[in-house]
Amino acid sequence: MRKIKTQRSAKGYRDLNANYKTTRFVTNRRLPPRTAEHIWHAHALKGIREIPRAGWATWEPAVAAALRDLEIQRYSKANRYYSAIERNQALLEAIRVRSEALQVTARELEEANEKLGLTNQEIESANKELGLANRELELTNKELETANRELAATTQRLEYTSNYLQTMMDSMLDILATTDVTGVITDVNRSTERLTGHSRGALIGRPFQGLFTDVEAAQAVVEKALAEKNIADYRLFLAARDGQVLPVNCNATVLQDLEGRTTGVLFALRDITERLRVEEALTRQALELKRSNDELEQFAYVASHDLQEPLRKVMAFGDRLKTKWGEGSGEEGGDYLERMQEAAKRMQVLINDLLSLSRVTTRAQPFTQVDLGQVAQTVISDLEVQIEQTGGRVEVGEMPTLEADETQMRQLLQNLTHNALKFHREDAPPVVKVYGRVLRGRRGGPPSAGERCQIFVEDNGIGFEERYADRIFGVFQRLHGRSDYGGTGIGLPICRKIAERHGGSIVARSEPGKGTRFIITLPVSQVKEEAIL
Repeated sequence: MRKIKTQRSAKGYRDLNANYKTTRFVTNRRLPPRTAEHIWHAHALKGIREIPRAGWATWEPAVAAALRDLEIQRYSKANRYYSAIERNQALLEAIRVRSEALQVTARELEEANEKLGLTNQEIESANKELGLANRELELTNKELETANRELAATTQRLEYTSNYLQTMMDSMLDILATTDVTGVITDVNRSTERLTGHSRGALIGRPFQGLFTDVEAAQAVVEKALAEKNIADYRLFLAARDGQVLPVNCNATVLQDLEGRTTGVLFALRDITERLRVEEALTRQALELKRSNDELEQFAYVASHDLQEPLRKVMAFGDRLKTKWGEGSGEEGGDYLERMQEAAKRMQVLINDLLSLSRVTTRAQPFTQVDLGQVAQTVISDLEVQIEQTGGRVEVGEMPTLEADETQMRQLLQNLTHNALKFHREDAPPVVKVYGRVLRGRRGGPPSAGERCQIFVEDNGIGFEERYADRIFGVFQRLHGRSDYGGTGIGLPICRKIAERHGGSIVARSEPGKGTRFIITLPVSQVKEEAIL
């Protein structure tokens, strides 16, 4: 309860007593204590400093007025209080509604957040997929760039190859022409223009068969090429624009696409005019050679019979003269007889050697597989006496096997080995080495037609100056006197003739005082005569 401040004076105390009494009176009149307090307060609020000493009748109106004022104030305060309560309740209701709205909004926000979270995950997943797609796109772009570069390079190579092939076709001397499956020309090279006399533009689109004198034969060649895919060596006659007829050798092969379908034919025509001239000349030479060989055989027959018989008589009568009148003819007559007999013997040797030279071709044997190692051993056995007389030795190394005339191979090795033993130095016994090797195109591959072999015959003899390397193969050519070394000078010509008959050659390498080396080069396999014709 609010306290009322009063003046602390004697009069004041009296007023308080009076107030006290009034209060007791109000209390005794059964006024509510609160009312009495309100009266007191009202009295105090109105600034009543002095309570009248009159009786209640005098003071009651003032109290009643004060009570009315208090009631009015109380109701005014209550109204304000209730108004505040209503406002507060309205505010609370608004707050409650707002709270509920906020709760709904919060739930919606949570749901939206959940949806947003799912959407974010989807966005992240989409971003990852987009990243992967971007990387794949980058890789694809790189692959495309690489493919484009490769395509450009391939295109460039194709252009180069096309230009290269066109240049190669145009540089060839043979006629090259392509046709479709109906025989219509689609392309030609420059040789076709040159030999036919027609331009490339005029030839393209024309029937291929129309280029030849015999159209039916050309048509048959086209059909055969399409049927057999590949043909070779067909003889046709090309009709040139100027009226000249050219014999050609025709080869053809079909052109196919990637799926194996035939799209056309490539024809290669070779002008064989010069070849026919050469064949004709070779035929004439062959006939001439046959006639010469026949004459040589006749000479050999004459030499072996007609010349040998008189020579044998000269030698026989010389022996008789020496036996009967050798002692009576004196020293000079005996010398004449001796010279005559020696000359007859040399003549017989020369005739025999000439017969041997001619028989290299006239009495040649067919070619067979010959093991030169065995042939060399046979030669050593035949020359055993000469080897012992000279005190030398013959070493045989690895020797090849080849297709040859075995008799002539033995004669070849025997002549060379005999010369190596004969032309030895006086200060050293002769040492002869015989060996060979095969010259292969591919190392370690099997022998084939066209491969060759070499045979070496080396010695440590007197040697000779190489300026005479070709002369020693001439008939009856000698580098030394007959008194120094025997022989007729026919052995090495026979060796050369044997080598040439086998399609080979023989050369000599030498140096005076350091020996000689003969190198014979021969084919491993002989070409059959049918293949030549």
